Amino acid sequence: MSRTKEYDRETVLRRAVQVFWAHGLAGTSMAQLVRATGLNTASMYQEFGGKEQFYLAVLEAAYQMVYAPMLEPMHKQPGLVAIKLYLGKMGEYATCKDYCGCIFLNNLAGRNDVPEPVLRQVDDLCRQIHQLLERSLTAAQQAGDIPAGRDPKALASYVGCFIQGLTLFGRTARHKSQIPGVVDQLVKSLAH
Repeated sequence: MSRTKEYDRETVLRRAVQVFWAHGLAGTSMAQLVRATGLNTASMYQEFGGKEQFYLAVLEAAYQMVYAPMLEPMHKQPGLVAIKLYLGKMGEYATCKDYCGCIFLNNLAGRNDVPEPVLRQVDDLCRQIHQLLERSLTAAQQAGDIPAGRDPKALASYVGCFIQGLTLFGRTARHKSQIPGVVDQLVKSLAH
């Protein structure tokens, strides 16, 4: 007879997101996860497998909690307005006092210490965002919001590079006050 779970998977993942986000995969110990989640080590391994599999589940939870709502406008109604909303939300997020970068992009910064399955998941997310940006930029161009001579694919890469830089820029307290203006300049550059 199997035992009934005495924990809520979503609550465990939400708590683990905070730990992994602050310390990264390599910097997070199982003891930290046990303290943060309230699970014992055996339950953690039974539910998630090893630390790497747990981290992959945490990345998916972080995407659903944080990034999916930011990307929703580009899913629903691609165009320049959706891109502005996305960039505005990213900017707001990066100005938060406790902001410690993007849990996905933090992995790319430590690429040598990150397992291949984690890098694949991060690359998949970056590819999805690039496709959403390109689709929105194409729609904006068709609506006349972006000049006809601009390349939506190149612009999507341009915005992607900006987002990656913003995730580092926002980690420094003295830059936070500059972020709204920087985001505004990016949006203006897309339309010219």
